[in-house]
Amino acid sequence: MNNTVLQAGFDLLSIMMDYCAKNTGGSELLQKYIDQIQSGTGVFEKQKMALDKLSRTGTCIDENVVNLVKSYTENASSVERISNAFSELVHKVAEIEKTTQTTTEALRLLVEEAESITKYTDIINEISKQTNLLSINASIEAARAGTAGKGFSIIAGEVKKLSENTQETSSEIAKIIKVFTGKIDELRKEQHNHNEILKTLIGMTDASKKELLNLKMSEDTNSQKAQDILALLEENMGDITNAITAIKDNEMQSAAHIQSFADKASETTILFNDLISFIIQLTHIFKYFQAEGRNTPPENY
Repeated sequence: MNNTVLQAGFDLLSIMMDYCAKNTGGSELLQKYIDQIQSGTGVFEKQKMALDKLSRTGTCIDENVVNLVKSYTENASSVERISNAFSELVHKVAEIEKTTQTTTEALRLLVEEAESITKYTDIINEISKQTNLLSINASIEAARAGTAGKGFSIIAGEVKKLSENTQETSSEIAKIIKVFTGKIDELRKEQHNHNEILKTLIGMTDASKKELLNLKMSEDTNSQKAQDILALLEENMGDITNAITAIKDNEMQSAAHIQSFADKASETTILFNDLISFIIQLTHIFKYFQAEGRNTPPENY
C-alpha cells in the first residue's frame, strides 16, 4: 500500500482517536456529575433536606406561636380574675371602713353618755353632801329637844346613813364610769388606727387594681400581636408549602430529565468506546500494511 495513503490513514485515525478521547472524557465527567447530584450527598438531596428542615422549622414556629397566644390569653384571663377579686376586696374593705366609722361614732356617743352620767353622779354627790349636812343639823336640833326630839333624831341618823351610802355608791359609779370611758377611749384609738390601716389598704388595693388593669391591657395587646404574627406565619407557611411542593415537583422532573440525559450519555459513551476499538483495529491493520508492504489485511482481521 502506498505510504502516502498509509500516512493519511494514520493521521485520520489519530484525529478520530483524539476526538473520541475528548468526547469519552466529557461523557465520563458528565456521568460523574450526574451520579453526584443524584447521590445521598448530592445537590438534590441537600436541597430536599434543606426544604424539609425549613418546613419543620416553620411548623415548630407555628406551634410555638399558638402556644404563646394561648399563654397570653390564659394570662389575660387570670389577670382579669385577679382584678375582679381586687375589686371585690376594695368593696369589702370599703364596707368594713364604713362599719368601723359607724362603730367609732357610736363609741364617741357612748363616751358622751358616760360623761353625762358622771355629771349626774356629781349632782348626786352634791345632794348627798347637802342631805348629810341637813341630817347633822337635824341631829343637833333633836338633841336640843331632848326626849321630844328622840324620834326625829333616829330619822336624822337614818338620813345620814342613806346620804353616806348614796355618796359611796355614787363614788363607785363614778369610778366604774371612769374605767369604762378609759376603755372606750382606748377602743376609739384602736378603731382610728384600724381606719387608717383600712384607708392605706384601700389605696394600695386601688393602685394594685390599676396595675393589673394595665397588665391586662398589655397582655391583650401582646395576644393580639401574637395572633397577627400567627396569621402571617400561617399565610407564609402556606406559601412555603406550595413553594416546597413546586420545587419537589421540579426536582422530580429535573431528575427524570437528568436520568434520561444520563442514559443517552451512557449510550454515547458505549458508541465512542466501540468506535475507539474500531480505530485501534484499523491502526493495527495500517501498521501491518506498513511493516509488511502488503495490500491485503491479515486473515485474523
